[in-house]
Amino acid sequence: MLAVRGLYKGGEVILLEEVAFAGQCNVVVVFLDKDDSAAVSPEAIESLRERVRTRLGLTQSELDILMLAQKGMRNRAIAEHFNLSDGAIRNYLSSVYAKLEVSNRTEAVAEAIRLGLLDVGGFSSH
Repeated sequence: MLAVRGLYKGGEVILLEEVAFAGQCNVVVVFLDKDDSAAVSPEAIESLRERVRTRLGLTQSELDILMLAQKGMRNRAIAEHFNLSDGAIRNYLSSVYAKLEVSNRTEAVAEAIRLGLLDVGGFSSH
């Protein structure tokens, strides 16, 4: 992700530096308040999450299971929550690890946070 600082005046975004784009790019514009806090709509955040999830090939079920793992739930509790077997949860998590190219749940949660799929602290808008 590329962040470029700019100014918004009179209906235009004025970039403070020149940026070269090669090929087709998707651009997300985030407006900052005077205190540099981002003003991004929840819909925009959810749209970006969905695109990342789809690009990685993660299913919504895999992401839901990872969110519960992030909250500290063990496989058995996650299985009970979804009315699945422990083995099914292990399989889901193994699939998540492969798709995120990590080897355990801690790395998976950290990578999902880095990619914007999960919120820090385990509280997501999903």
